[in-house]
Amino acid sequence: MIIAILLNFIFTPQKITPKIVEILNENINGSVEIESVELTFFSSFPRFGLKVKEGSIFPNSLFNSKDTLANFSEARVSFNLYQYLKNDNIDIYEITLKEPNINIQMDSLGNYNFDILKTSAINEEDTDTVSSLNINNINLRKFNIEKAHVLYQDGISKVNYEAEGFNTTIKARKNNNELYLNINSTNELVSLYKVPEKRFKIRNIGVNSEVTFNKVDTLLTISKSDLSINDIHFATAGTIKPEPEKKQVIVNLAATLKSNTLKNFIELIPSTILNKKSIETQGGVSLTVNTNGIYGNGKYPKISSVLTINKGALKYKEFPGTIDNLDVELQGDFFMDNSQPSNVEVKTLNIQGTGLQLNANGKGNNILHPNAVFSMALNTDIDFTKLYQNFPIDKEITSQGNILADLKTSFNLKELKAQDYNNVNVEGKVVVNDLNISAPTKGAYIKSKNLTAIFNKNQDDAHPLSGSLQLEKTEMEIKEALEFSSEKLNALINFEKKSKNETVLNVNASINDLSYKTKKDTTFLLVRKAKVDLGLTPEKDRSLSAISSSFTIDSVAVGQGKYWVGIQQGNYSFILNQNPNKKWDVNGNVGFNNLYASFPESHLPIQMPATKLSLNNDNVTLNNAVVNYGESNATITGAVKNLEGFKNGKTVSANLKLSSTNINANELMGMFSGINVETEKEEKINTNDSVYSQKQAFKIPKNLQFSFITDIDNIEFAGLHLEDVHGGLELMNGHLQLKKLQLKTLAANVEGNIDYEAKSNQQANLDFNLHLRQVKMNEIQNLMPVLDTLFPITKSFVGKADFSIKASSQLDKHLNFNLKTFKGVAALKARNIMVLDGPAFRDLAKTFMFKNKKEVTPIESLDLEMEFEGDKLIIYPALLEIDRYKLAVGGEQYLNLSYKYHISVLKSPVPFKTGVDISGKDFDDYDIDLTTAKYKYYFTDKERLLKKADSTIIKKKQFIRSELNLLEN
Repeated sequence: MIIAILLNFIFTPQKITPKIVEILNENINGSVEIESVELTFFSSFPRFGLKVKEGSIFPNSLFNSKDTLANFSEARVSFNLYQYLKNDNIDIYEITLKEPNINIQMDSLGNYNFDILKTSAINEEDTDTVSSLNINNINLRKFNIEKAHVLYQDGISKVNYEAEGFNTTIKARKNNNELYLNINSTNELVSLYKVPEKRFKIRNIGVNSEVTFNKVDTLLTISKSDLSINDIHFATAGTIKPEPEKKQVIVNLAATLKSNTLKNFIELIPSTILNKKSIETQGGVSLTVNTNGIYGNGKYPKISSVLTINKGALKYKEFPGTIDNLDVELQGDFFMDNSQPSNVEVKTLNIQGTGLQLNANGKGNNILHPNAVFSMALNTDIDFTKLYQNFPIDKEITSQGNILADLKTSFNLKELKAQDYNNVNVEGKVVVNDLNISAPTKGAYIKSKNLTAIFNKNQDDAHPLSGSLQLEKTEMEIKEALEFSSEKLNALINFEKKSKNETVLNVNASINDLSYKTKKDTTFLLVRKAKVDLGLTPEKDRSLSAISSSFTIDSVAVGQGKYWVGIQQGNYSFILNQNPNKKWDVNGNVGFNNLYASFPESHLPIQMPATKLSLNNDNVTLNNAVVNYGESNATITGAVKNLEGFKNGKTVSANLKLSSTNINANELMGMFSGINVETEKEEKINTNDSVYSQKQAFKIPKNLQFSFITDIDNIEFAGLHLEDVHGGLELMNGHLQLKKLQLKTLAANVEGNIDYEAKSNQQANLDFNLHLRQVKMNEIQNLMPVLDTLFPITKSFVGKADFSIKASSQLDKHLNFNLKTFKGVAALKARNIMVLDGPAFRDLAKTFMFKNKKEVTPIESLDLEMEFEGDKLIIYPALLEIDRYKLAVGGEQYLNLSYKYHISVLKSPVPFKTGVDISGKDFDDYDIDLTTAKYKYYFTDKERLLKKADSTIIKKKQFIRSELNLLEN
């Protein structure tokens, strides 16, 4: 009853949790956070205990990483309360951590994040603190960790060790000088890695050890230990001596395979590699691993391993195949810190059995160093048909064929990577016949009628090595990766010694019907027939590698997805030089009889007849290269630089001369904007009737910096036919600019500048400055349809005029003007033109009593200045000479076709000046009213009268002519 009262009313979690957290934080250099601590007795009877929930431990604030050292959902502690109350001894029976996450780190200086215990905490006398304790001795009898996740990050080696499903139990007992530990641990999975994507995984590791720790010499002795990996047991013994002041550990351990039978050793091999069901074995196995030396401060102990298998044999009860002889002798010494060379040697590898004969030996010297040297000898005869028929190979895999190999080789790894073949030795032969290995469920197979590779070591010092490769009827597929096939491939390989320190690899190859395709990015290559000559010059001193090559190809196609290029009768000559970034710079020439290219946005193929291109790294030079696209053609000369920018978005620049007999601008705009036109293959696209005749906004990529000098005979644009087009064309920063443009139409000669920019394929901006020389006045609206609405009176005149306009406007997705955004100025100059008879003009003629009664009336001169502003056109006062009259005309024309004009009579048979206002909804619905002459002071030589005119209008007329460069006229 007393205990229940104490637990429920006095020692409650709310009261004891802050005290325990305070005590812990006073005695460590890190910090502790705990959600609650509950004192238990009944659940831990007959002992008192603590139940801790949601705890976290943090490292010393001076440690460079502030990651949590450990956290756990629950911990339980049972202890002897009587020993503490009587003798100030803390006697802990058991500590259990459930599902903790433990994060151990060592920095690059050898400091650990778990070094948080204050060594003098127990002996400190601090009577001032509320939480001070008197502790004579601490004793821990049992420590459990259940289902932990442990991560150890080594800041020196940069290697991470991660354990999942980690369980351990440590039992302890001690005497005056020694601590005895019994450790039992299991791990579901242990991973070693430097980057998480490349892990070396070991499953089901267990340790059962008896360890003695001597307090005097701090020596940890492992007297009896069982290490198990996938139920294969190793006996381990040795010593570990920590040297905390030096931040290192001296290790001396030896591990030996407990069972020396081949059957137990085979259990180490994963079942995915070897079927171990109903297998019978004989023969002895010896495997030892010794670890000796210092670990810490960038040092690693030496690891030595020896594996021998003597007179081994195996067979399956239900299969006739046997391995009659298996002899292996392998040893290695590894110095992970490269303090000494690490070496491995396969002294013997001999396998003899049904469908399998293999003899091999080899050495690897200094294998952890870039300058590693390897040598190997291999003699083998593998009959895949017999192996499949006589051994329990996965029935989802089928195999047949034969491999014969007799090879000897030696090389320096660093020299090989640098393409330095001066010291490479290869001799022997590999023959593969009727190979067919298939795994349908995995979507993979390889087939080859014949593969023969021969390597010869020659007596000729100038050509120390030579070889040949023959490949016949070969196919390969790897699911979701690639497909490859080749009807026939022959290659001659020759090593040519240029100097004492330089050997060049030469390859002469012929290819028939080769196909290659990747599944992920759908890249493909198709070659009908080809001859290839390659020369590879190795990297030497400061000079980088180089490859010289030439190709003759009957036909080839290469592409990605729906993007492809096809070439007929191609000839190529390249030199590839490796740059300091280890990428290859390309220089050479490409010639072909025909090239076809297609991409989804175009919907029409691009075709190039006989052409030669020059490549210089990422630049291409064209010399009279002909390009055909639909009804368009162009001959291009010049250079395009940084072709890679088409892929990575960096700047692509070009200076080109372009000449053409015909360009269909509607087709090209369709290509840029991605118009989809569905037509039958045999149907010729009529660009006047199809969707191509519908103008389409298109966006210019900002990374294109192209400059063209153009000479074009004909351009089809919407319904216009343009001739003799000359000038500069630039693609700059998303703009298409036509500079000093000159062209002819049936209606006029045109000069000017145009600047086009589109933010998307739905809207564009246009700035233009155009001069139409001797244009037919009733054709102005055909050349510039926007004037049909803004300046409709031009349709009432017959004759020619000079018309200039400078304006800007937004365009919709069909390149139609958004008239509400149309702003600009214009001027018209006409002489000896005719005005057509119409209702409004007939009424005016009656009003002014014109003598001419014909259907057309001559006008001696007409000079107009006008301004486009939003929804209206302002025509400033202009002088008009007609019949016996000199008139001043001005007014406003609106988008809805309504208008307000004023005519001032400056000279007439009647000896006084008057005015007429004309307004209406259209030219058939109008009103004519007599009024005063508003413009009588604008056209006079008398300065006194001219001062009475509105100066702002006079200045506006001058400004317009200045903007249009017409002041001299």
